[in-house]
Amino acid sequence: MNLSRQLYDEMTIAAANVRKAHFAQLSALGVEPMAIGRIGARNGHSIGIAHVREARGGLFEFDPSGSPACVIAVRDPDCWDGADGFFDLVAFRSGQPAHWLRRTGEAFALGQHLLEYGDPVPLVATPADWLAASGEAVCLLDWSRSSPAWRHLRSGPRLIIKSPDLQTELRRKLIEFAPLPEMELAA
Repeated sequence: MNLSRQLYDEMTIAAANVRKAHFAQLSALGVEPMAIGRIGARNGHSIGIAHVREARGGLFEFDPSGSPACVIAVRDPDCWDGADGFFDLVAFRSGQPAHWLRRTGEAFALGQHLLEYGDPVPLVATPADWLAASGEAVCLLDWSRSSPAWRHLRSGPRLIIKSPDLQTELRRKLIEFAPLPEMELAA
């Protein structure tokens, strides 16, 4: 089975687990049901609920004895048909929205395709904030030194950031991880 199909099947099972109580937990985080519905209308999947456990390297595995988490599909926006285009899943617990895990580690951001266009794009701090924005924002998932995010952010569109803390942290990481190239004046 190819990876995209496996992720699609995992997301389909997780989506079937969503109950009314889960929407209430997300609502407490500022995620309204309409925002989730807008993502689902575009994506085919919006959220799921699954028991997960942390694996090495910031990844997660499905585990019936693990903790319940909200699961979000990460897809290529040009592949919205069936299982095509799935390349990662993101999981977070409603009690810890600032701590998330990825299934494959392939996605460096939720909404990463928005960095390919020239229009200003909102940048949000957590996957819950991304859900609250109806998926019309970017949420960095990989803050590591080797993340492809830094290259995209350095050359991408203007970012709109509401959180001063997020802006400060992003600026610090860009300076540290994506320095400007060495330059010299020609003789």
